[in-house]
Amino acid sequence: MLSFRWFFQYFNPLTLFLFMNAQKNFYDFNLSCLHERRERNDLFPELTKFHIALREELTEEEYQAFYNAEKADFYQLTLQDKTFQPACIEA
Repeated sequence: MLSFRWFFQYFNPLTLFLFMNAQKNFYDFNLSCLHERRERNDLFPELTKFHIALREELTEEEYQAFYNAEKADFYQLTLQDKTFQPACIEA
């Protein structure tokens, strides 16, 4: 099974920056709403293409398991980033 960390090796730095710093992340959009789906596709075109290709390769159950695992992993990763307090290095 692919992991979320694989994404960081595949996509360019700008996509990664937008993915991590957008007001809404890839997983926050309501896919039942056409407007929000289009907005997500515009903000994250590479990730959208990745998920489309992945959906074609996996069964619906496998894709949903992957999507939910990646979503949980993303929120865990971003929560860790927000609680991280680097030590001040004095010169």
